[in-house]
Amino acid sequence: MKSFLDCLTKVIDGEDLSEKEAFFALNEIAKGSANDFQVAAFLSALKTKGETQKEIAGFVKSVRSKALK
Repeated sequence: MKSFLDCLTKVIDGEDLSEKEAFFALNEIAKGSANDFQVAAFLSALKTKGETQKEIAGFVKSVRSKALK
């Protein structure tokens, strides 16, 4: 994945993220690499599109990787 903005654009366009892309996107959000407006746009677009099982799995793996450190 190139950047958080690539993930954001993909979700805004109604495309599903892979598990790896979802993991990357949430890691970028957690690191503070995305500003508040980008995070809001990402979450709004994701909610509008609907989350897939792969996206949820990527998000869960990202959260777990932070919790286990």
